[in-house]
Amino acid sequence: MKSKSLARSANYGIWLRRLAVLTIMSVAIPTLHAQPTSYRITFVDKGQIAFEPGSALYEQTLSEFHPDAIARRQRTGKQPLLDTADQPLSSDYLNQLRNLGIRPRVPMRWRNSVLADLDVLQAGLIRQLPFVASVVPTSSQDYRTQSLACGAVDPGPSIAPHRLLNTLPLLEAGVSGTGSTVCLIDNGFRTAEMSSLQHLTVRASFDAVQDDSVVYNQDGDPGSQDGHGSIVLSIAAGWQPGELVGIAPFATYLLAKSEDMRFEQRIEEDLYTAAVEWAERNGANVVSSSLGYFGFDSTEQPLDYAVLDGKTTFAARAINRAAQVGMLCVTAAGNSGPQDSTIGIPADADSVIAVGGTMADGSTYRFTSQGPTADGRSKPDVSAMAGGVRSQALDGSFIVVSGTSMAAPQIAGVLALLQQLYGELPAWTIRDALYASSATRADSGEVTGQGRGLPDVLATARRLGQQHGPGIGPPSVVEVAGGRRVLCAVFAETFPSVTLEVRGLEQTFRADVVSDLWYNVDVTEPLASLPGDTIWGRLWADGQSADGHRTRRAYPSDSTWFAIPRTGTLIPCGVKLPGTVTSVAWGASTTPAPSTPARTLANIVPNPIAADQRWVEITGIRATNTITVVATSSGAVVTDGAGASRGHVHWTTRADGRIAVQLPDLVAGHYMVVVSSPRQRFSLPLVVY
Repeated sequence: MKSKSLARSANYGIWLRRLAVLTIMSVAIPTLHAQPTSYRITFVDKGQIAFEPGSALYEQTLSEFHPDAIARRQRTGKQPLLDTADQPLSSDYLNQLRNLGIRPRVPMRWRNSVLADLDVLQAGLIRQLPFVASVVPTSSQDYRTQSLACGAVDPGPSIAPHRLLNTLPLLEAGVSGTGSTVCLIDNGFRTAEMSSLQHLTVRASFDAVQDDSVVYNQDGDPGSQDGHGSIVLSIAAGWQPGELVGIAPFATYLLAKSEDMRFEQRIEEDLYTAAVEWAERNGANVVSSSLGYFGFDSTEQPLDYAVLDGKTTFAARAINRAAQVGMLCVTAAGNSGPQDSTIGIPADADSVIAVGGTMADGSTYRFTSQGPTADGRSKPDVSAMAGGVRSQALDGSFIVVSGTSMAAPQIAGVLALLQQLYGELPAWTIRDALYASSATRADSGEVTGQGRGLPDVLATARRLGQQHGPGIGPPSVVEVAGGRRVLCAVFAETFPSVTLEVRGLEQTFRADVVSDLWYNVDVTEPLASLPGDTIWGRLWADGQSADGHRTRRAYPSDSTWFAIPRTGTLIPCGVKLPGTVTSVAWGASTTPAPSTPARTLANIVPNPIAADQRWVEITGIRATNTITVVATSSGAVVTDGAGASRGHVHWTTRADGRIAVQLPDLVAGHYMVVVSSPRQRFSLPLVVY
């Protein structure tokens, strides 16, 4: 008898069959890409050698340009004639590749890349090198489409899972899975028609059923073969602001097909095992399956519940082995509940995170399969939203689907977010912190449809940061008068000390607390002494754990540096910067009003205008005690000229929650609007010219 579907949906139309899980049988695992394949290797930077007019490398590079090319650049007014894009690739990096037996070819300076023929093992080793940003097959897409919307996170109708798991603070901090590799194992994947997956980075794919790398439908596959996996993928990785935002949209994905929709046979457990082994070999940090087996076709030997002891089935052995070598393993609990002893393979595995389901209001999804396992362990382990989850179908339509199949990719995405912040920590450390943050807990030995409950992902990130060094989100860079401002979110349970180190400068710059997560630091005059169009920085966060030992973490976490461009704004996808001046309103004035509101963090107020004709609006701040305007050049507090005490300006809170601030009469210059409350302080830049 075929087993029940792990997905129930009125909109999806057809109940998808309950999918399967597998084991370690090396004879069943093909070697993918055994022969060398062309790869594109991209470096993180161009090394430590100075590249500026007068330096040996600059002059040597300039001599390689034809006089006509130099004349053309001169006609455009380009000064200096060469910039870091023209700088040759680092000879040190290239030599290190050669020392590893790799022959780099076709250097591309503007993209900081080279080509090389590699096998899978070589590609995996090179990805671990600290100076390598990415290693991608040339046959795959290695860029995001121009239509990628990269503004602040806007989940739209898909917000419910984020609210339940408390993931939005991480996504709004730029923590979206970057640097973590997630393998999804399902019945197939087809993303070409799915608008929410056009940004997707897929490192590799594997079809265990037909022994190739094609995971979308092929000859012999039923029409619904790749539907379920595509829906699951959109829940984990979707990125279409206003419509669908997945939990980890910018992780790197591995896609494995192990379920054969033509039947329900025991061989699918072997195929699942092959997929788990393939995922581990290809560098997955997290492996997740929305699959499960208990009932099989009548031609197959039936399964005895006694083998669901966490260590006997082939699938459980595969999961446990993967966990031993550092992978985080996730699977759907199943939809055969709410009766006891309805868990299936591989949700029984000792080392798997079996995911139960909830509704949008946090109540239990009633069909969630439950333990105990044959050896008496409670299952599932944690929960995520399973009832009425927004996703995208193969035809591009947005649909609502239900089942623990939809909960598992959410937890896989959560683990990718935590891996981005704490990638060097052992898998079980991250798993245990996730368990500890669960919103509800079952009594000892009690079997429930939610296990420990819904994890609080922000609390998990902070707990890990407190114990193992504060987690640092990717920095944003905005322009302020005379220099650059670097902002970042830092995750810890208490406020750590955050500093910015700039390559080439002996001094460091201490960051100020902006909110309970955000810090900023201004770098101004010292930058003038540094060459090049790009400055390189590293952030350090120093904290103290509950037992008193000091903790420290850097961003980037390896030996590389992040870029601070001299001009323009650099804000990672999804980032929502903390409370900012968002608009300027004008009274009866001869100065025309701007056609659009001032952009985030940069507000230009024409001067002179009478003080009673000028105000600014501030949003993103909950409670306010005082607002002060400070001249950044001198640090002096500016009074409003109307007798406000202690230099504080007048302000009112509007019905929509925005704060309207009456500005003093300001001369041209750069100011900070300092908003203080009992628990936090925001410093907002204001430019008057």
